Amino acid sequence: RVTKDPRHLARFEQGARFWNKYFIDQQLGGTYLSVGLDGSLQRGDKATRSKTSYHSVEHGLLNYLYLSFWVEKKPVTLYYKINSSKEGDIFYPHLIEDLDITIEAVRLEDQSWENFNPEEGFITLPSMNNTRLEVTLIP
Repeated sequence: RVTKDPRHLARFEQGARFWNKYFIDQQLGGTYLSVGLDGSLQRGDKATRSKTSYHSVEHGLLNYLYLSFWVEKKPVTLYYKINSSKEGDIFYPHLIEDLDITIEAVRLEDQSWENFNPEEGFITLPSMNNTRLEVTLIP
C-alpha cells in the first residue's frame, strides 16, 4: 500500500492461498499451529496457551479491514456494544493504525449520533448502559 508496488499485493495473495490450503483444517475447522515451508504439518494442535480461537477470528477481521480499506477502498461498518459509559467518555473505534481512515457516521441504538471527531478518530459518548454502537469508517 505504501509503495504502490503490485508485488506486495501478489505476495499477500500468495501467503493467503498458502494459509488457506495448509494452515486451515478443511474437515474440522480451526488452524494448525505450524506447517513446514512445503505445507507439511509440523504441529497439528489448534490451541495452546499462546494461540486460541480468538486469534483466528482476529486474523479474519484484520484481513477484512486491510482488504476493504487498502485494496478495495471501501467503507467498513463496525458494531460495538458499550456496557457502560459516562457523559463525555471518549471511544476510539479504529481497530488498525492508519491516520487516513476517518469516521463517516455513528449511530447509537439506530439513531444518528453527531458527537464525533472524524479527523482525530474518536467518538464522545453520552451516559449509557448496554448500548449498541454502529460506526462507519472510510479510507
